Amino acid sequence: MSNLTKGILLALLSVFAASCMALGFKLIDTHLSVWEKMFARGIGSMIVTWTIICYLRQRHDRKLQALDTRYAMARVSPTNNLATSTYIHPKKQAIKPSYFGYKHNLPTLIFRSMCANIAVLFTIYIWNELPLADADTIQKLETVMVIILGWIVFKQPVRIVQIIVVVVSFIGAMLIIKPSFNNPQLLPYLAGLASTVFGAFTYHTGVKLATSDNGENPLTIEANQTVLLAAMSLIPTIYYFQGWEGQGKYYLILFLATIFAIVKQYSLVFALKYAPAFEISAYNYSSLIWMLIFGMMFFDFLPDFWSLAGYVFVVTAGLYLFVVNRRKEQAKMQKRKRIQKLAKARLKARQQHYAQASR
Repeated sequence: MSNLTKGILLALLSVFAASCMALGFKLIDTHLSVWEKMFARGIGSMIVTWTIICYLRQRHDRKLQALDTRYAMARVSPTNNLATSTYIHPKKQAIKPSYFGYKHNLPTLIFRSMCANIAVLFTIYIWNELPLADADTIQKLETVMVIILGWIVFKQPVRIVQIIVVVVSFIGAMLIIKPSFNNPQLLPYLAGLASTVFGAFTYHTGVKLATSDNGENPLTIEANQTVLLAAMSLIPTIYYFQGWEGQGKYYLILFLATIFAIVKQYSLVFALKYAPAFEISAYNYSSLIWMLIFGMMFFDFLPDFWSLAGYVFVVTAGLYLFVVNRRKEQAKMQKRKRIQKLAKARLKARQQHYAQASR
């Protein structure tokens, strides 16, 4: 099985797990508070993330200990040379994941975690209030918000393709929302749009933390979010807790939804390990199929014509952006391969020239 196939299968597993998580929260409805759902998700993710960080830190320390030994041996070895020592020593600078991050990154980490957790709060709320398919499609607008915020706040250039995607996606959103003061679900739809805005801030600050000098390991970023999510929802969870009597079924569903949340999160991480994002991001839109199936099976939901048209607009815009980005990345990869091939050819020619000259 190729790495691309593994990446696609893991991406599909992530989408299915996310759909099951949303179904679980929808089935619980208002029998458990939004805060209890947030707390369960935060605690579950925190335990798994900290376990992984602990394992990686121990493995990192063992590697550094081995490198220290090799470096010390290289320094006293009669065959020691500068190339060996400079090759070994920089490896000690590898950044290992930490539980809370560097002090100079804490303001950005806290801001990102707050944005992410507010997005989670709004997302759980709209799963309670809206049909699953509508809520899922509104969530897909996060890509659009990433483009808009990147242009307005972070001064990133915008291409014509992105403008087209933004316009088409918002037309689809309006078809789904049907904005009107007589619409009883207008507030949940607006909450869904707000969640995409906070999700876009989460994305941009996460990229900044992961790619800047003296940045953070992605696991450290995730650990901060889970800790803050559990902390900010703890007191409301205690306040709204109504006891276990008669609620056992819903707490079981909550436990399963939390498991699916963890599966969704880490199957996507491993999917990106096997395949680049531009190859598998389109499969994220398959969640709409699961949401429609679950909506019809469990809630007798049938979307009307305008909602279906909105789904088509949003998904088409997202897939169009995926195709454009994929072609762009493939062109970059081909150009990089041509440059590498040309460099190898030049190196080979130079080596042959030196070999002939030495004769």
